[in-house]
Amino acid sequence: LREDGKRVIVPDPNVAPALHKLFEWAASGGFSLQILTKKAAEVGLLARRSKKPLTKSVVHHILRNPIYMGEFEWAGEVYQGTHAPIVGRETWD
Repeated sequence: LREDGKRVIVPDPNVAPALHKLFEWAASGGFSLQILTKKAAEVGLLARRSKKPLTKSVVHHILRNPIYMGEFEWAGEVYQGTHAPIVGRETWD
């Protein structure tokens, strides 16, 4: 929490590089969702609680979530976060 009580998003430095790679692979257009899921496991992306490899649906959700490019949705509105984005807008798009 910040001094004003608001929550702050802090990218995990151990996970962010692997997520960045996942977005780059997806942006290349050369990989199916199934292959991206396998590649995510190869670079060590695991579910937070179970520590098992990510499922295809979770990889799809990650790739569609704008939080990774620095934006978030709250109450139907899109806001620019103050956190450091893991990928740029061009890669995310």
